[in-house]
Amino acid sequence: NSSSNLQLPHRQDQDQDEEDDEEGAYGSRLIPRSSPVPRKRSFGGEDQAELCPGRKVSFADARGLELARVCVFQQFPERDEEEEEEGEDAPSRPGFRLCPAFARELSAQQLLDRVRRHKVELESVRGATDDPLSVDCLARVLNLAYQKSVQARCSLDEWSSHYQLPADYVPGSGDGASDCFAFRLSYPGARAHQGARLHFVLRYETPGGVYWANNGGANYTLVCQATGDGDGDGEAAPSHSPGLPLRSCLKVTPHR
Repeated sequence: NSSSNLQLPHRQDQDQDEEDDEEGAYGSRLIPRSSPVPRKRSFGGEDQAELCPGRKVSFADARGLELARVCVFQQFPERDEEEEEEGEDAPSRPGFRLCPAFARELSAQQLLDRVRRHKVELESVRGATDDPLSVDCLARVLNLAYQKSVQARCSLDEWSSHYQLPADYVPGSGDGASDCFAFRLSYPGARAHQGARLHFVLRYETPGGVYWANNGGANYTLVCQATGDGDGDGEAAPSHSPGLPLRSCLKVTPHR
């Protein structure tokens, strides 16, 4: 039987098999230039620099440094007020308080008459209990409209400049004909000295117009006085310094 006999391979078939084996071996050793080469990745600064050639990144732990720095702040001990007063080296600074330099001797009826005539009037000025360089003021305005605004226009440099201070409505102060607004005036402690002045006027604005109260053209003036001078009850008699002209921020327009 021809199928049971061994046959020698032909030379042509043997050469073809050898060529296929060589091509397979050569193909397994050929690595394309575009194929990525597997590398062991790490999180060090050198690898990060290779991935981003235009930027260098380094980490503190890779350089052997600490990742966190703890700072402890210690509060300075507060000095006792008695120790400060007893200290001989500390210079003593005189205290000051703010006092009105105008008389307020209006009765309730007189105040109401002025409010009806001028639409706005300063009702009272009292020294603040928590700050000697502050005063609490009340302004009474005629109830002309529901929408209204009351402000104090103040100056610390004889009206070379000024600033506006809004007043707040006092709940329950309305009597049907008038309303009351409150505001606080303060003098800067760093600028306080004997005779320093704070001038102010009242501005009352409604949809129907703007009205002013300026103490009859002389302005309302508050004066800094050293502690121990005057009565300090919040109401002081006028104390204008001679030779110091009074200026007003309001211009009088003559009627034609």
